[in-house]
Amino acid sequence: MAKPQKLVAIIGGGESGLVAYRHMIHYPNLKPTLFEASSSLGGIWSTDHPYHRPLMTTNICRHTCLYSDVPWPADAGPKRKDLFRYSGDMGNFLNVYAQRYLRDGDVRMNTKVTKVDLRDGKWALNSTVVHDGNETPQPEEAFDYLITATGFFSNPYIPALPGLDASPFPVEHSAVFRDPDAYRGKSVAVVGGSLSAVEIAGALSPYAAKIHHITPAPFYVNPLFVPTTSENSEIPRFAPWDLDSYRRAYLDGRRRELINPTPEDNRKKHSYFASLFPKNILPNFNFDTSTPPQVGFSELYRGGIQTNVVKTYLARLESIDPEAGALVLSNGERIYSPDFVILCTGYSVSFPYLTPSALEAISYQHDNHSVPFLTHRLVLHPDLPKAGFVGVYRGSYYGVIEIQARYLAAIFSGEKSWPSEEEMRKGVEIEKSVREAARQTGIQFPHGDYAGLFESYAALLDIPYSDEDHIVAANYPLQENEDVEKIMRDVQHADALSSDGAWIPGAVFRSWAGHWKVNRRVHGAMQKELNGQFEGFAMFHMRPPSALPSGYSTAELGMREYLYHEHGVFVSTSGKKSDLHRKYVYRYSPPSDTISVWGVTSDDYDGPPEQGEVEDWLHDISRVSFRRPGPLQEQDITWFVEHNALEHWEAAATEKEVSKLVYKFVFEGAEVTQFGVGYEVHGPEGRYVSEAWFTR
Repeated sequence: MAKPQKLVAIIGGGESGLVAYRHMIHYPNLKPTLFEASSSLGGIWSTDHPYHRPLMTTNICRHTCLYSDVPWPADAGPKRKDLFRYSGDMGNFLNVYAQRYLRDGDVRMNTKVTKVDLRDGKWALNSTVVHDGNETPQPEEAFDYLITATGFFSNPYIPALPGLDASPFPVEHSAVFRDPDAYRGKSVAVVGGSLSAVEIAGALSPYAAKIHHITPAPFYVNPLFVPTTSENSEIPRFAPWDLDSYRRAYLDGRRRELINPTPEDNRKKHSYFASLFPKNILPNFNFDTSTPPQVGFSELYRGGIQTNVVKTYLARLESIDPEAGALVLSNGERIYSPDFVILCTGYSVSFPYLTPSALEAISYQHDNHSVPFLTHRLVLHPDLPKAGFVGVYRGSYYGVIEIQARYLAAIFSGEKSWPSEEEMRKGVEIEKSVREAARQTGIQFPHGDYAGLFESYAALLDIPYSDEDHIVAANYPLQENEDVEKIMRDVQHADALSSDGAWIPGAVFRSWAGHWKVNRRVHGAMQKELNGQFEGFAMFHMRPPSALPSGYSTAELGMREYLYHEHGVFVSTSGKKSDLHRKYVYRYSPPSDTISVWGVTSDDYDGPPEQGEVEDWLHDISRVSFRRPGPLQEQDITWFVEHNALEHWEAAATEKEVSKLVYKFVFEGAEVTQFGVGYEVHGPEGRYVSEAWFTR
């Protein structure tokens, strides 16, 4: 006779709840029921979620943002080079995942769990069905096991600011931020120093007139793609930051999490972040390198500073002065009359369904946004028997979330033994030390050792150490199959793209924002007055992507754009001086990793510097190649001879009446610090060669 199934209640139908369900059904003796309070699955990634931000991207790439055995849908897969997925992509993926594994009758939608209580060895669960704003209590149910999977970022935290209730300007939490276009031409104050603040300030940079970013602590701005070096080549490449950072080559066989970093650990991390922009760290903070570094991710934030749109204040927002219409900062400064204030002040973790005794047992602290409760290995607690947590910690990634779920399923099913009470209490004490260290140091991610944490769970499950270098969930699938192989091929494809120069155009485009000095030499023209030297200044001005003329495809999601304007003096070889200016529009498409160059209308060409309507496509910059210093080849003699000693990436293009177009990009760390644009013209005015060199 078959043994009766053990009933498992899973609270939460987001990314953690779905993967917990998937691993429970792997065991025939477990029967899970998933409770979701809303009308859709996927949590914040669902388009129906009140805090869904359609234009928000993940800050980890699609390879890290993936479970072990369901590949990305084809429309979000290898053909696209924009590896950091949008909310809609994430929602679609989680829907595919749910359709793959969810069984009829196992999901309770619109069902809010109101109370769980351990009685007589089982978890008594009370719930209500929510419909049209009305809640209907349901009969109490009993479960053998309980999983909390309601996430870490669920309840927006708004601090008690003096003057907030009487604020003369709108104040909103970052959770409700939707579209940067709603802030076009406005003055916006962004409050906070972590991920959302940097992301939102960056996203607003092409749209807002001014962004006042108020941060309580210094931070580094990390680009999504970073320079890396492969084992077999010294040529600098770019890769997604997480794919480059989370590698077994850095673990050296370690299968335990490193917690509470030492000052020396912190200095190494500071050194890495500083190396990305060795000459120009923005914002320009003074860092205490013995403390844990803070980091934000954005491809746009630095450009906001370089174009003077973003101004950063190292201070706290102390109050709002309604009468003066000002934000009052802790450093004594005031910001007057912003059109909007966006509070990127984090989220509170809450468990409204746990009893007061359960909350006391896990040392729950409502106002602690870093380590709000204590557990053993983030999943168990000795005073909450037959219960576990999945994905409820700050900075959770899909690989860890899944292997946490797999571990709980293994011990719930009896395949693995429960840890002893003594071991769990030691684990709780370790987490208590993590909480105390976080309080003292303000560490951004108390469990930031993703690779070590991931491997620590794999070791608990007795999974052999993977020989794959990149650490992704598919390293440790329940079983090898075609989908797992497809996921790993996609990771390998990303490596191949990196080796082929992918994401160099994106890094170039990011670097261009702001002011440059231009020195252009024109030579080889039959008409001597065309030859000479131009010296001036150029500006890459960030702006929202333009509507294109008829006949061109509409703007893709994520399209970025600059209006380029240069002005200066041209001195011909005969000594004649002329004031000259130029305008172009540069656009970058993340899906294709291509920069396109466009002309502007004749009226706008001679109009104000900030005016420039797109008229026609000129050429694309997509294929790049790396060049080391060395003897000049015959075909190179014309191009940037005085800069031949610099290592650089090159790109070539063609354009009407231009027989050759050459770009040369010189990187230091993650940023272009100087570059050249050369072209050879064969047109109505004859042949000539132009070589322009740009420096900050």
